Amino acid sequence: MARYFASLALLALFAGLAAGNPFGSKFAGDGTYYGNRDRGFGHCSFHFHGHGNKPGYLGTPLAINAAQYTGTSICGLCVRFRGTGGGAGGNPISSDWQPGFICDECPECAFGSIDLQKNGDGRWKVEWEPVQCPVGSSNFAYGYQGGNDYYKKVQVANARAPISKLEIKRNGAWQQAVATIDNYFEVHGYVADFWGSGGCASIRVTSILGDTVEDSLCCTSGTCEGKAQLPCRSDMPGC
Repeated sequence: MARYFASLALLALFAGLAAGNPFGSKFAGDGTYYGNRDRGFGHCSFHFHGHGNKPGYLGTPLAINAAQYTGTSICGLCVRFRGTGGGAGGNPISSDWQPGFICDECPECAFGSIDLQKNGDGRWKVEWEPVQCPVGSSNFAYGYQGGNDYYKKVQVANARAPISKLEIKRNGAWQQAVATIDNYFEVHGYVADFWGSGGCASIRVTSILGDTVEDSLCCTSGTCEGKAQLPCRSDMPGC
């Protein structure tokens, strides 16, 4: 019977991961180092705005193992992590809880493991759990990568939790953008149908926690600040 309930617990855990929501779970694995790369560069593409322009703002930039890297639904996830004892090398990871955020993928890391984007040496046992990002009263930040009159690649940054879905209104109807593995959403169609003559597009974003908010996206290149933010959830840690 105990084995049966343990199996149910594992099924629930992996169902949550498959849905792109690691909140409510703790993970354990190895903690390693891959050097200080300044602003959080990595597969999550936080190069130009939001998280990536604020070194240390959300804690240590982290690369997550390939099994748990899911692009937009994991990029920008804030966590707290600590060393749990055990390991080898010159720089043990502190047993005190410390903040971090996911900005990259570690292809060779095993499930549950994280790679710290800072200088250090060794492989150490760690545990970590997701928390809401401490963005305070600030709003979303938006940025672009490439694009033309019929295609835009939009990123949502500085969010309280990772974004799993972005919709944009086209001629009065919501159209879902396509999530990419490098933490963007592709918008396909004639740009004027979305942004119109006023220069702003109506968008709707949904987080991995299921919260949905609407905002105005008032730039078609470069970066701009939004007017909305995800709510602070009292049933989830952090905020």
